[in-house]
Amino acid sequence: MELKPLRWLPVVVLTAAVLCLIMTESILAARGTVEIAQPAHNRVLKQSATPVEIRGTVVDDHFSYYRLEYSAGGRQWLPIGPGRYTQPVQDGTLGMWDVSQVPPGRYLVRLDMVDTMGNHEQSTIEMTVVAEQTEQQ
Repeated sequence: MELKPLRWLPVVVLTAAVLCLIMTESILAARGTVEIAQPAHNRVLKQSATPVEIRGTVVDDHFSYYRLEYSAGGRQWLPIGPGRYTQPVQDGTLGMWDVSQVPPGRYLVRLDMVDTMGNHEQSTIEMTVVAEQTEQQ
């Protein structure tokens, strides 16, 4: 019995190589710096009329945009400021959060950077918003 040549083998090997290259590029592309520096994690914020400045860094060689969002339970995320910020930030103001518009409670604040390939890199902190008359702990 004569074995037939495996004519499809080079196609499979080439396809696998291309897929590995695409996945590697995608993984390596999301290597920027995404960090919320202020307010600090677990900070207690008073529900005042003064917006809270969110500071940090969001930079990447393939930067596209970033979003600032908050959530009471991590299920529904709401924007802080515009839906998208299109300029990278190095140790500066990422956005302003008007906490007077949210009820007292625990919140997650998420910085989500998206690169030109659609990869996401995130930094999340937790904060507590208390009523204006409550003393900060």
